[in-house]
Amino acid sequence: MFGDKENVILGPASIYMAALMLVNGSATETRNQLLRALKIDEKLSNDAVNKALNDCFMEEFYRDNEEENAAKLVCANKVLVSVKYPISKKYLELLQERFKSTSQIVDFESKAIEISQQVNEFVSQTTNGKISKVCEPDDFSSDTVIFLMNAVYFKGFWRYQFSPDKTIESNFHRINDAPKKIQMMHSDRQIRMEAKDDDPDFSAIQMDFRDSQMSMILILPKRSDGLMELQKRLFHEPDSIKAFRNAISNFHTFLVDIMLPKFKLESELDVKNVFQTMGVVDAFSRSADLSLMHQDEAKALYVSQMKHKAFLKIDEYGAEAAAYTACNICPMSLPPSMEFKADHPFLVVLLSSKNEPLFIGQVLDP
Repeated sequence: MFGDKENVILGPASIYMAALMLVNGSATETRNQLLRALKIDEKLSNDAVNKALNDCFMEEFYRDNEEENAAKLVCANKVLVSVKYPISKKYLELLQERFKSTSQIVDFESKAIEISQQVNEFVSQTTNGKISKVCEPDDFSSDTVIFLMNAVYFKGFWRYQFSPDKTIESNFHRINDAPKKIQMMHSDRQIRMEAKDDDPDFSAIQMDFRDSQMSMILILPKRSDGLMELQKRLFHEPDSIKAFRNAISNFHTFLVDIMLPKFKLESELDVKNVFQTMGVVDAFSRSADLSLMHQDEAKALYVSQMKHKAFLKIDEYGAEAAAYTACNICPMSLPPSMEFKADHPFLVVLLSSKNEPLFIGQVLDP
């Protein structure tokens, strides 16, 4: 899934949220392709899809926790709308109701610098500065009519923290390179873990956050070169995610000697390319049906860009993560006009409603 060349971090919840905002503005095969990529039954109504979203993410994002050291999870959605384009009021109201989205009418053509600054500030504020620069003025033009964006931020303290005094320099054995000296945290603690020898290929632990039901799962291949095979098993085999969730539910508490690197990951992803490999092709082409977003049927839209950034940091005290996803939506350019100039002899056929020929003729001299 990720390859073996570089560190990767993604925010699936952020991508999922942005994609569902597209789903709510799409119809016909465009909608079906998006839902199939998201592993959602395409027969479900948007109301049912949005309810599932609420059950899965929104309640978590907007749950109040007054404890000072409780894990913090923040989500913000925003849509920028061109002042020159007739966007559906119903669509904007739906985004506000279901996604807690704010909206703003802007002039993408003449205010591109100010808009890019606003977007960067919005993302930086939401992610506590962990993701600060996501766009440039060149990302906007007179063609941009809708800019959907989502930002997610998490910060949590370990329920049982590591002592910095026990962090030591140690080797990390890389796949395609020599071992590297890194800062390795160390702790002995009671922790939930898959039962010893339950699985011949990997071991996994579950680390809880203070004053929260959220946790982090760390999955370690038992072979130092086994990560690619583990990814294939977890992400590509049928029902693999379901099987993994079942495995987590069967974790038990053990006394575990944990050695975990301190690390920071940052990644960027062109979600458009990923979705296209998953069969989402119409949304990014002239076949797009985003008709629920706008009021003028003659002005069809498509998704020109869909980009993602993510961040994760882990240290002795806890974890901090952030993600951003944005969709740039533009009108389709008009196709070259076709010409039919009957200035020489031609045939004529009159068809029935079932395309049966009722009359056939030729015109040689009108």
